[in-house]
Amino acid sequence: MKRSDLACLLMVIAILLPSLCLAGKEEVGATGGQFLKISPLARLTGMGGACAAISDDAGAFYSNPAGLSQIKNRQASFSYLSYFQDISLGQISYLQPTKWATLGVNIHYLGHKDIDRFDNTGGASTGKFGANSKAIFFSAGRDILKNISGGLTLKLIKESIWDYDSNWAFGLDLGEIYQTPLKNLRVGLLFQNIGSKLKFREKSSPLPFNLKLGASYHFKNLTLALDGNLPKDQKPYFAAGAEHSLRDLLFLRAGWHCGPQDEGPGLSAGFGLKWQGIDLDYSYEPFEELGKAHRLSLSTRFDALGRASKLQKEPFKILDEGNWTKEQDRLTFSWTPLKEIREYEYSLGSAPFKNDLLDWTSSKRKTKAEINITLIEGKSYYLTVRTKKGLPLLSRWETLGTSDGIKTDFTPPQKLEVTDEGAFSQANDKISFKLSTGDDLSGISEIIYCLGTSKGEGDVVPWIVGRPKEEITISGLSLKDGVHYYLSVRAKDAAGNISRTGVSDGIIVDASPPVILSVKDEGDYTGKKDSLHFEWEAVDKESGISEYQYCLGTSPKKDDLIPFKSTLSNQIVQENLTLVNGRTYYLTLRAKNKAGAFSQEVSSDGIKVDFTPPIVEPPEDEGEETEKRTLTFKWPQAVDDESRVVGYWLCVGEEQSSCDVFDGEVGNLLFYEIKEAKVGKTYYARVKAKNEIGLWSDFSKASDGIKVVPESYGTANSNLKLEARIVEDSFPGTTKVSLKIKNLLGKEIPVHLNNFTLITQGEGKVSFAPQINPLSGSLLSENLAPGKEKEDFLVFNTSKPAKLLLYQDANGNNLSLEFP
Repeated sequence: MKRSDLACLLMVIAILLPSLCLAGKEEVGATGGQFLKISPLARLTGMGGACAAISDDAGAFYSNPAGLSQIKNRQASFSYLSYFQDISLGQISYLQPTKWATLGVNIHYLGHKDIDRFDNTGGASTGKFGANSKAIFFSAGRDILKNISGGLTLKLIKESIWDYDSNWAFGLDLGEIYQTPLKNLRVGLLFQNIGSKLKFREKSSPLPFNLKLGASYHFKNLTLALDGNLPKDQKPYFAAGAEHSLRDLLFLRAGWHCGPQDEGPGLSAGFGLKWQGIDLDYSYEPFEELGKAHRLSLSTRFDALGRASKLQKEPFKILDEGNWTKEQDRLTFSWTPLKEIREYEYSLGSAPFKNDLLDWTSSKRKTKAEINITLIEGKSYYLTVRTKKGLPLLSRWETLGTSDGIKTDFTPPQKLEVTDEGAFSQANDKISFKLSTGDDLSGISEIIYCLGTSKGEGDVVPWIVGRPKEEITISGLSLKDGVHYYLSVRAKDAAGNISRTGVSDGIIVDASPPVILSVKDEGDYTGKKDSLHFEWEAVDKESGISEYQYCLGTSPKKDDLIPFKSTLSNQIVQENLTLVNGRTYYLTLRAKNKAGAFSQEVSSDGIKVDFTPPIVEPPEDEGEETEKRTLTFKWPQAVDDESRVVGYWLCVGEEQSSCDVFDGEVGNLLFYEIKEAKVGKTYYARVKAKNEIGLWSDFSKASDGIKVVPESYGTANSNLKLEARIVEDSFPGTTKVSLKIKNLLGKEIPVHLNNFTLITQGEGKVSFAPQINPLSGSLLSENLAPGKEKEDFLVFNTSKPAKLLLYQDANGNNLSLEFP
């Protein structure tokens, strides 16, 4: 606390104390058990009773049971008070720390034996009587939170006067102490004497309830305390106290309180002594006309007594070089120097206080010894020291002590094995290794290790000394991909022997995952119903690929058909599937490298299932007949709902089911020409289609057929137009001519069969011969109306090649049609 803060605190106390001492309403005599207000403890009274925030000893029974949490040793306490008017007051208590809390019991007693008894008139004395009050306290205190402790005290109370006894009443104290954020400032709160009433005969009185709030501040050697009290039967009052420590042995105390006037001027003083676990406290308190009160308290801390006794018994120590040594022919010892020693002697033995290895040897006044002796591995050695005591002529040797023993271990640790996490690691910021070693004698005391890119080198992490452990993890690194790293380790045993260097077999860092270059299926389409084939390519330059994991689904990165499986191959044929026509399937792949890192998942571009061929329609020709020698067949685009149509196959024949004219693929064409068709032949076409997966449909139905007929030739004048061609006839030795004639004149023209004459090569003119075919010329027996056209055929009795067809009628219409 700064001086300015302390000055302000003292100023506030100076202002508030008088006002609080004058405040409140006094109700004297309203409560029973008044002896509970009187503390028999000298330290508590010497500080004016201001200990609500201190309470670190038996005073916690009276000031604040929360202070018991600070007591870590067993304590016993006894106090006696020589009070005024021959009144005696005392207490005896015991405190016991436990794992759960510090527990305590206290017996509090007040008594007055020789009180004069008078008769009702107040005259002569009729004798003497006694009065006493007693209480038993049961207390407990513990830490509740990090900076808050709490406690409680249960009281059993009884009072007696003359031949009358009160009932056993019970009371309860509840307290807490708060360590404020200000390091040395503590605040305490206490509710005292909550409980039942004391009853004498017919009259009952409540216990003297009090609410206490206090604070304390600890300087280096000074403690200041301030308490505020709000009792039920008195005016509120303050209490202040101070304690000054001199070397933690002598304690000077002073106190003041502004209590009721019957308690004197409120001043008190005292001192305390502490020595090796024993506390002696005294306090003095004047009470004006009533006299003076002297309190004496004695307490002891049992654990402190034990430690003091132990120190007195062990002032002399012999030191060796530790529990173990690796030396094979030398031992070094030293010991505590003592005053007025004329000579030391030492001996060496295989057990404490024995001299079977080296007899008594003088070191004169030196307090160290170096012994050269051949040592045996695994054996213990003890040095014993003695000295002469007494007068020179009457001196005797007295053993001072023996060392705790030092054991030999010449052999370095064996079976040092360093194991890394495998051939590869995916972490570039840390690396771990497992270590296996042992030492049959002294055990491993430390390990020395380094990390490097070569065996035994520390170019990455230089040599480090550490505690023995089964696993070594080095963090905060920046390791490079593809580089070998080696951990080199040496083990040191407790004797100082260092093992050979153990080196791991090397680990390569691979912090980058594999890269999948491609995932391929069999194409865009497949006609298979129960199997799919996939292949892929992936790389990992640092550690290589250790496995592939794949799944099959109906969309990318989906595994609704086959969940992830593992394989070492870069291709699979997945069989026993039930594929759905028209559905697309995707293989999703991830690759794992030898460091354990997985690549990103990559899916194929999808393969669609199509095991139904295209649907085709029959081809179309150019009609029933044609004079052309080149025939053209056309067909509509084939339909395939799953995959594309990629080609057609055309079949042309002289029969509906034959392919004797043409049979072959025509690519993606939707038409095809057949050249050099034969006159008089009828041609039929069929077509089939192929989809992208190679499935051919069946041939379509045949076209309705097209017949190749001879060419027709024509001639005309202003009145008539004539077309004719030579056609086959079923009658041998005849020539059949098919003709068309059209009226170009605006009036009827009579047409007669006898008007036609055929000129042949070698025979000349040949007339129409109707007797050969009665149907010949039947359509030309009538006149030809204007604009009309008629078709008919004529049969001539000749087999010679036709040269000319002549037409002459009475109206002067002369037409001549030449056949090539």
